[in-house]
Amino acid sequence: MEKNKADIMNHVLTKLRDVQNSQRALIEKTASIQIELFDLPDAELDTAVDVAVSAISQCASDLNEAIERYEMKVNVENQSRGAGAVAQ
Repeated sequence: MEKNKADIMNHVLTKLRDVQNSQRALIEKTASIQIELFDLPDAELDTAVDVAVSAISQCASDLNEAIERYEMKVNVENQSRGAGAVAQ
């Protein structure tokens, strides 16, 4: 069975959401490292973790915006597909 455009777009959206969930987990883990560093300070590691959290957060924000835009495209395609199926 050949996949149509809507099927492929839905599959991509599922993978994007998986990446989104992975990013959330990464943010949570790095935040927990920051908390643990309060008890065992290490200036070099603290700086590196701060930089990483900032970069990860920006990437997550960018990806969230891209996913929102892509979801709209997927919804349009799914509606078109549904309307096409009804018309046939």
